[in-house]
Amino acid sequence: MKPCQECQDRLESLLDWVAGRKGIHSAVFSVVSGDGSFRWAGARGVVAPDGAPMTPATPWFIASVTKLFIAATVLRLVEASASCASAPPAS
Repeated sequence: MKPCQECQDRLESLLDWVAGRKGIHSAVFSVVSGDGSFRWAGARGVVAPDGAPMTPATPWFIASVTKLFIAATVLRLVEASASCASAPPAS
């Protein structure tokens, strides 16, 4: 289902605002409802120094950062003596 025009206009406006922020070279947004009845995607900026335009279909390498946050949290708990790094996770 194509989003209503007002929704599409608001998403485009939000994407324009984000892409226009200092230090943002490109941005891609995608919105999909849980049941898949609503879909929208947009892109702004350039892919590379040659000026090729960003599109919603431009491939991106996305790395998982979850492990970084978990490790940092565990280390902070150990530092605060709330956990013991050598103890099994279930204890």
